[in-house]
Amino acid sequence: MGGRQVVLDLGGAEIRGDFEKRNPPIALPKQRLDSSLLALDIGGTLIKLVYFADGLLHFVKFERRRLHECFDFIRSKNLISGKVRFQATGGGAFKFSGKFKDDLGVTLEKLDEIDSVVAGANFLLKEIPGASFTHIDGRRKVVEIDKNNLYPYLLVNIGSGVGIIKVTGNRKFERVTGTHIGGGTIFGLAKLLTGCLSYDEFLKMSQQGDNLVLDLIVKDICGELVSEKQGLSSSTLASSFGKVIASKTTLSDYKPEDLATTLLSAFTYNIAQIGFLVAALLGLKRVFFGGSYIRGHPSTMDNISYAINYWSKGQMEATFFRHEGFLGALGALMSYNDHDTEDTERECDHEPSANMDGNLTSEHNEHSIFPYLLVNVGSGVSMIEVIEKWKYQRIIGTHLGGGTILGLARLLTGCTSYAELLELSQRGNNLAVDLTVGDIYGEQGYSKPWLGGVTELRETTEALLATVSGAHSLHYLTLAKIHDLEAFASCALAFPISAPSFTFEILFWSFVATANCLLVVAKLVTLLLYYSEVSLLGIYFLASVLHFLAASTTASAFGKVTSNKLSDYKAEDLAAALLNAFTYNLGQISWLVAKLSGLKKIFFRGTYICGHEKIMDKISRSLRYWSKGQLQTTFLCHEEFLGAVGAFWSYENMGIDELATKEVIKQVLLGAPYVGEKSPSWSPRKLSDNKDDQMTSQMELEKLRHENTELKDEVSRLLKENAELRAKLGESHDNNLQNSCK
Repeated sequence: MGGRQVVLDLGGAEIRGDFEKRNPPIALPKQRLDSSLLALDIGGTLIKLVYFADGLLHFVKFERRRLHECFDFIRSKNLISGKVRFQATGGGAFKFSGKFKDDLGVTLEKLDEIDSVVAGANFLLKEIPGASFTHIDGRRKVVEIDKNNLYPYLLVNIGSGVGIIKVTGNRKFERVTGTHIGGGTIFGLAKLLTGCLSYDEFLKMSQQGDNLVLDLIVKDICGELVSEKQGLSSSTLASSFGKVIASKTTLSDYKPEDLATTLLSAFTYNIAQIGFLVAALLGLKRVFFGGSYIRGHPSTMDNISYAINYWSKGQMEATFFRHEGFLGALGALMSYNDHDTEDTERECDHEPSANMDGNLTSEHNEHSIFPYLLVNVGSGVSMIEVIEKWKYQRIIGTHLGGGTILGLARLLTGCTSYAELLELSQRGNNLAVDLTVGDIYGEQGYSKPWLGGVTELRETTEALLATVSGAHSLHYLTLAKIHDLEAFASCALAFPISAPSFTFEILFWSFVATANCLLVVAKLVTLLLYYSEVSLLGIYFLASVLHFLAASTTASAFGKVTSNKLSDYKAEDLAAALLNAFTYNLGQISWLVAKLSGLKKIFFRGTYICGHEKIMDKISRSLRYWSKGQLQTTFLCHEEFLGAVGAFWSYENMGIDELATKEVIKQVLLGAPYVGEKSPSWSPRKLSDNKDDQMTSQMELEKLRHENTELKDEVSRLLKENAELRAKLGESHDNNLQNSCK
């Protein structure tokens, strides 16, 4: 392939110059000096470029919206000389390939983003001494990597959004999950809240602020004594931006530095928590954090390190890369050596199914309820595993709760109540401020091209046949993006489909459904019909057989915000984006906690759900997406009052403390829970027409009346005894007084 004559020689590679400097050059002492090496990672907001000159790999970056500056730099360094192709990854490699061709006369060799990020991380960890380090309480410590004991590890890549990848070897990995609350979210909100013009300016502000001006901590809610009784530190963060909702202040009343510090801690803790949950779920101890939004920033790394240590109880440690923002570009550079066949097997990416179909049962009985996860959405969020009656434990919590949503909403939209926020969100469009996959990759969305040959294609097809069909009378063929049409056709015809009794179906991946590919399909169908006696049942479109994300998928909440003027955005759109971001985040964390605890049922309650259809619908959709429909999601009709009801029934002075809180909670669960995507129905319970049932009810009623009478008699007896004791106490007091006077 043109432009691939250069071969990388990584022997003796090491960091040169100031070891503490950000993104220091990397020396390649054995690389030919006349080598023309350049690779790009064109992400959602930044362009990262790595090039070879004077025996060194150099690292530079540009804002994506200033693409012309990148072109000018490439020309000024004479990096096009004799080169017709650049290695490139990231969404912009697809979206801007035409611009590179028109302005520079070069073709972009498009590489998969996740492949490149993993290759870049492995290169640094295996080839560059001192490339990774820990950062705790402002102190950096180099991590010595044992090449023979590197895998497996978890890679958390913080770009505009966040990708989380399990790496098991060289080019062997699995994309586990991701979140659209990432660096783009932080920067987008930072522009609106602080007026900053650059991310570096925002980070500088965050070093000078105090998050406790806006954050609600445990002590603010229940005081120091109660928090100690609950086993929580009084300084534990309960709700980011939670103090805003109780004040009458507006955005202009807060210092930009305090807002910046609060914003940074809120979202770095959230990213770290998701990273911890995934690592714990997979049984991994090594967690590496990369991505351009870390920037070698001390507070960012300290926050992540503290959170990982806190939630893992010291069993995990966050590790960072010295070139954290250039993993993708370095991985693209490594593709010059992709002819190397050593350990090139790669696991397929697994993306959670986006299937939202199927109804979950809403029936509950005393035996089927337990165990379950109870998610209480207040100012913060707490998650409790209810194992059985009288037995439960608080598992974890998250500081991004209802208080965070309403606090940010008050600052961004000026709304004064949660009801007003919900009403605003109904009229808004989150895509006005959220960055989508289409914004990064173009209208075709993200798809991972088929890189295998005919053998791999047939194996994939056979796996699909075993999974989907289960019937010997059906044969499935998968069409993929393959350049060799004849090889593809021969692969198709290799299946035993000539017998007329067989029905043949074609499964066509929707991400190759372009005009050109449809012509390919038409030719293949013609070939199949001509060469085999086959009944063509139809062409089916699949979206998630391989890694595929639709153009409308949110990649980064608030990632599309370009202006630092709040007035440039509609309050309705900001409200919709807030609600969308935090409900999906809540759903994802709830899924991870439930899966880690082996629970299949989740009950949601709390003031900030308040029976609102849109909130319940978004949480339901999020959980169905992440769990592939395996979790039962239920919303409690009395979600705001469980605490009050439980306290009432456990009030000892009532003489009925045997009716414990959890028993009443169970009665609420058995009453009218909400499952699905429609508003809860409130209908009176029908009276039974069966006389035996009515007789039983009357007997139970009489029994309760009798017990009530006995309780009243007992209360009267206790009151009488109390009066007698008081009288005796008074007499004793009078006698003592008389004796002292004598």
